[in-house]
Amino acid sequence: MSDTQLWAILIEEPDDLYAMPSLKDAQAHINILRPSLEKLGLSSKVVPWPHSAESHAQNLTSSPP
Repeated sequence: MSDTQLWAILIEEPDDLYAMPSLKDAQAHINILRPSLEKLGLSSKVVPWPHSAESHAQNLTSSPP
């Protein structure tokens, strides 16, 4: 992956995608969130942001992981 890769956390089923400032932040958040999500029967993973850089910036400011 390039240095400009944008990152997100994907919570599968319901397919919620949350932009993260960096890969390191995404990994830290997923380690905190995963145990609680698994208790709810939800899976999650760190993924590359699949949309535009502009939508990543908007998501960063509008949605909490």
